[in-house]
Amino acid sequence: MMLKQQMLKSLDRQKHDLEEMREQLECQREDIVKIREKIAHIKELNREKEHWAFVYNELIKCPMFSGIHDATNGDKTFMHGVGAVMDYIAYEAGKTDEFDEIFYSNLIASEEKAKEKL
Repeated sequence: MMLKQQMLKSLDRQKHDLEEMREQLECQREDIVKIREKIAHIKELNREKEHWAFVYNELIKCPMFSGIHDATNGDKTFMHGVGAVMDYIAYEAGKTDEFDEIFYSNLIASEEKAKEKL
């Protein structure tokens, strides 16, 4: 009789342990689903960043979008508008520092060149 009771207690303990393990596995499964969703979101963000980088790399080839302009005859506020739009594109592409260096050094050089002509 005692052996039977011990076996029943052991089975109850095992059943309880299995239930706990099942709950833990369910929690882990939910965590895995959340991690997969986050990975998918990160991949989508990386794709978007790549698209912005493509746009940035194409536009920066154009002198106007890289800050080079006719400061003598051109409107300074127009170039600041171009700079604002390009700054946003550079931000989305992850190239803000590169853009700031290129655009504003070219903008200043264009304005200094115009002053020399006067």
